[in-house]
Amino acid sequence: MRRIVTLIGIFIGSMSFAANEPKVVRFGGSPMPPLVQPSTSGQLEGVIPPLIAKIAEQHNWQVEWIMDNWSMQLDRLRQQKIDVMTGIGYSDARGREFDFSEQSVLNVWGQLYTQPNISAKNFLDLDQRKIAVLRNGISGIRFAELCRKFGVDCIIKPMNSYDDVFRAIDDKKVAAGVVNSLYGYVYENQYNVARSDVMFNPFPVLFATKKGQNKELLNAIDQTLSEWKKDNNSVYYSITDQWVNRQTSTEFPQWLTYTLVALGTILLVTLLMIFLLRREVQRRTQELSLSEAQLKQIINLVPHAIFATDATGKVILANLATTRVFNLTTQELRQSTRAQLMHQQPYLEGLLGDDEKVMGRQVGNVNQEVEVCKKFGDSRFFQLAKVPFVRKKSHIPAVVSVAVDITEQKLTTERIEHLAKHDELTDLPNRSLLMDRLAQAMALSKRHHRIGAVVFVDLDLFKNVNDTLGHSVGDVLLQVTAARIRKHCRESDTVARFGGDEYVVLLSELGETFEEAKTNALLIARKIRKEVIKETIIGRHEISISISQGIVFFPYDAEEGDEAIKRADLAMYHAKSMGRNKIVIFHQSMEESIKRKEKLKVELRQAINQKDLFLVYQPQFDTRTNSFRGCEALVRWDHRQEHIIFPLEFIPIAEESGSIIDLGEYVLNEACEQAMQWRDQFKQDFYVTINLSAKQIAHKSLIPYIDKMIKRTGIPVELIELEVTESMLMMDMDRAVEVLSILKAKGIKISLDDFGTGYSSLSYLKKLPLDKLKIDKSFVNDIPGDKDSEAIAKTIISMANQLGLEVVAEGIENARQVKFFTEHGCYLFQGHYFSPPCRAKELIKQFDNIIPFDKSSLLSS
Repeated sequence: MRRIVTLIGIFIGSMSFAANEPKVVRFGGSPMPPLVQPSTSGQLEGVIPPLIAKIAEQHNWQVEWIMDNWSMQLDRLRQQKIDVMTGIGYSDARGREFDFSEQSVLNVWGQLYTQPNISAKNFLDLDQRKIAVLRNGISGIRFAELCRKFGVDCIIKPMNSYDDVFRAIDDKKVAAGVVNSLYGYVYENQYNVARSDVMFNPFPVLFATKKGQNKELLNAIDQTLSEWKKDNNSVYYSITDQWVNRQTSTEFPQWLTYTLVALGTILLVTLLMIFLLRREVQRRTQELSLSEAQLKQIINLVPHAIFATDATGKVILANLATTRVFNLTTQELRQSTRAQLMHQQPYLEGLLGDDEKVMGRQVGNVNQEVEVCKKFGDSRFFQLAKVPFVRKKSHIPAVVSVAVDITEQKLTTERIEHLAKHDELTDLPNRSLLMDRLAQAMALSKRHHRIGAVVFVDLDLFKNVNDTLGHSVGDVLLQVTAARIRKHCRESDTVARFGGDEYVVLLSELGETFEEAKTNALLIARKIRKEVIKETIIGRHEISISISQGIVFFPYDAEEGDEAIKRADLAMYHAKSMGRNKIVIFHQSMEESIKRKEKLKVELRQAINQKDLFLVYQPQFDTRTNSFRGCEALVRWDHRQEHIIFPLEFIPIAEESGSIIDLGEYVLNEACEQAMQWRDQFKQDFYVTINLSAKQIAHKSLIPYIDKMIKRTGIPVELIELEVTESMLMMDMDRAVEVLSILKAKGIKISLDDFGTGYSSLSYLKKLPLDKLKIDKSFVNDIPGDKDSEAIAKTIISMANQLGLEVVAEGIENARQVKFFTEHGCYLFQGHYFSPPCRAKELIKQFDNIIPFDKSSLLSS
């Protein structure tokens, strides 16, 4: 019995001890300063290790750290050899394998660094360059996705750590590398790298566990971090401030300074001596060259070949120009006879063959054009003159010849005649020769009752090649394309360069019926497209380019050459509008579309003058004041026959025709006058947001007109907000910054629309004088629910708050979207949930009947 009691006591004691024993939690990390890094003593330090240590104290954990490179740690997490992965970013692919914490350690984004001598202002500058990224890192994954999105072909080089990325740039093994912004800002000065303007895809630094495993660990981390973040004096902020803001400095050794100074002095002296020696050598070389040139000029004053032979066949005279023509030295010429020279070099017969006849007076003086063609095909042309004379001492007849080389003159004349009808770059027939041949082909087509075709070919997005790779690469691509088009055409066809990146293929006698001609023309056009779209290697660039083709048949669709070209061109533009890389056969309806566009161009100018345009307004709602603060002005066209025409159709016409300036001034004037009417009516200030186009910003009249309008209407400048789009700014960033800065200095607010949809460089936020950011509707649509969109939206709001910018969420459709953005610090909204765009009178009703916005009910929904 006593033994049983003893055993029970031991069991109970061991159970009590086990209950107090800490839980072993294996954390995985990869060296990623300043988040995680080993100290000189071998201990782990940085932002994450001390945070984990504090969390472990609260939850009775025994922390075991397992350090390895990033890819190995991901494999360990998959195999459950670690419980928690630290410093990880979320992606959809990872979301299918792992569970992620709700709370982040920090928010970072991808930052591109380059070699100091390489400039990278946007993604297009990175084409064909080697880029180092962290193997399986979220920044590298996002970077590769963006490269594919913008059609940039980078050579991705995965590395095991960010340190390896920087080292690869420093060693010039790669042109650039991607690291997270936090690591880069702290450690960039330790390497010979340059921070570029390319920043992209902000993301939070999270914790992760194997899917369905250790969820309680993530909950514990989330709970603790959430409590700490609410307290500005918590250990979270003391640790992050210590590691994120800590600056490192390195003392430069004094002995190295002295050594460098000494070496520099020696190098300077050496360079000075080399410079002096080179000057002396150069001076003496110039003196010798001048003396030699003067001597040659005296001996061989005449640049033409002058030579003479006598009746015995000997060469009795030959100047330097003759030695070049005969390809022999003066001594060799004097030792040769006329017969020997013609036997050794038969092509010289044209220069020497008539000498005996001239000496025998069988022919008079010779003055003729002679072609001298060597064995390897190098033909030269001479104007040859021969005159007989008798040597006084020996009385032996002789003949003196003067051969003037007219090869360049003759070739130039032929070249001019050729260029008058051919393109200089591709050597294809030009527009002039094409129109001549087209007229002949159309006449033969009518006579023989056979149908021909004109194929208009245009390279798609060729301007991008010139802008990104240079015109020299573009010229080579045009030459390659010309050869490929010509490859699949018949000998009777004509391939011409029409201008720029446009080619025209004239196909004659395709068939007696339209269907037969159509089949044959499409067969040739498809062969041309298949050949042209093949990858082209020019230098170190691998280029793939597509073509759009328009086909017109004659005399079926056109009876005149100009008409055929015009309609083929029109069909080609329809191919481009269908998404490019298409073949389109002309149809009469295409001309009707062009006629409508030209008609609308004229009518739009009249509509502006006759005030057939009107504005609608979509308000912006502030959840903090439960009221409308202002609205965006949007233009509509009340067409007299077609009723309402929307901007999507007439704004591009206004841009193309130049009437956008008058249209923009109309919108500015109407919107500001309406804002003043609301101010007088409600005794409150409602700002109005007015959109600017790229051409307005580029036009010199914009700022003077705004000054005049402010003075005339008396509108306070704080009620004017001008809105520009991200993609429009990229057309001419320098001009946009200059104009917007002037307007900002006057007190006018500047808003940036469609933020995040253009180039992924965020650096221009520092350059532009902005007051407000609009989060694009494409991000808002998937919120809540889409983690990527939520992370981007939260980071944009955080960045805007740090930059002192107000944030507007546009395209709001439901209360859940309002709740999400309100909780994360965005309080200004625009969308159909609050009000659709409506006329001024209808908007007044919206001011009186604001949508009820009960914050408590919204938060509980």
